[in-house]
Amino acid sequence: MQGKFADAKSHFEAALAARPDLAEAHCSLGDLARQTRRPEEAVDLYRNAIEANPQFGPAHSRLGLYFAERREYEKAEKHFRDHLALEPESPNALTNLANVLPRIGKAREAVELLMAAIKIDPGYVPAHRFLWQIYWSNGDTEQAIKALRMGCRSAPQAPSLRRQLARQLVSLPQPTPDQISEAQSLASQVCREEPNDAENLQVLAMTQAAAGDYDTALATANQAATIAAGQRNAALTRSIRQQIERYQQRRPR
Repeated sequence: MQGKFADAKSHFEAALAARPDLAEAHCSLGDLARQTRRPEEAVDLYRNAIEANPQFGPAHSRLGLYFAERREYEKAEKHFRDHLALEPESPNALTNLANVLPRIGKAREAVELLMAAIKIDPGYVPAHRFLWQIYWSNGDTEQAIKALRMGCRSAPQAPSLRRQLARQLVSLPQPTPDQISEAQSLASQVCREEPNDAENLQVLAMTQAAAGDYDTALATANQAATIAAGQRNAALTRSIRQQIERYQQRRPR
């Protein structure tokens, strides 16, 4: 891996030696610095990219992401708006700005931006995901589920949206039989498409438990835990094992 990073770094440095004003190369070097945990160097390189070409929108968004990760949301907003001003029809620019706005009390504008991104590119998954998150975090369960259903229709290639819809349906305080059946159908679909995905299996187990089939839910959850442990995903493994304990307690004796 280090060799690949070194080769890429040499490639972009050679490009800059030939053309010091090549904003894309500055930005790519910034990405490499970020990936190798040198965030301050990355920021300098993104600023170099903007200095080389102030019209290069991605560098503005990279700076926005940097400040968002540091929870400096006002600074992030400024850079995301700079990118959007340069590329007003970019779903990525719209979504990046929308993602940070609820953290500074601008959730309504965030929803408007996400709907604009979806209108431009109906299959843009991050916009659907963030739209759901805004509604869900605000306690608007009905709109959150509508947003996920819209995402599933518009982006059928994204199993993560169907998995999340299944999870949310069975997480309702009192899911109806129809909602449980819909959740089971969605979870079964994503498991057929990605049978070795531990999160898919975890959600399928949730739908089986919601239907009262704890024996099947336990078998599915144990399979999910084995996969997650094999992938050394400690947090997911722990979550699934807690799930297994709950099912064991609730299973009729």
